[in-house]
Amino acid sequence: MPKTISHMLFNFTTASTILKLLGIPYNQILPISSVIMIVDGLIDLGHGDKGRSAVTHSIATAPVVALISYIMIEYFIGAVGLETILPIDSNLLLMMMVYASLTHLLWDYTTYQGIHVPLIGWVSLSDAESQGALANIPPILFSLIFIFLFWAGR
Repeated sequence: MPKTISHMLFNFTTASTILKLLGIPYNQILPISSVIMIVDGLIDLGHGDKGRSAVTHSIATAPVVALISYIMIEYFIGAVGLETILPIDSNLLLMMMVYASLTHLLWDYTTYQGIHVPLIGWVSLSDAESQGALANIPPILFSLIFIFLFWAGR
């Protein structure tokens, strides 16, 4: 679970910062950045007794998980009538969900379990344990840097 939280924190802070730098209104930043964290949770459902699943941890399928998340969120927003309360740009939401899926894989690539690349197989950058500090401190540290540089005192 710690790795999922570090992924979520990283995606929340970096997505918020990207949206802020793009000039997106603040009333859209929080809803979009909050909703994209669902992608991290869904990708991490692909963990089992034997490690990660290529169904969720592949560069070919993680964006599909983001697309499925997007469809579910859009359906939910429409079904309960939140489109008037949550003014979310649908294209922006989809792009940020795909962003979240790819950054999730980027951080998973730094662990010994790695990520799945079609036609190549499982690849990893290091022998770091996915639950360990070596894999989880960098995304948290980058999140804190983004908060300090772009949000603190502004």
